[in-house]
Amino acid sequence: MFESAVAEVTATTTRLLAGLAPRRQPPKTVPPLRRPEVRARMAAR
Repeated sequence: MFESAVAEVTATTTRLLAGLAPRRQPPKTVPPLRRPEVRARMAAR
């Protein structure tokens, strides 16, 4: 049962993502809250 649910979610997600426009720019490699300049601003508060 679980495996079939995972397969169904995977298929649906793949189908939905295929219909989206491609990204305009690649994602950042560092999450926003882990970027040094953001951490410095947060520490300064």
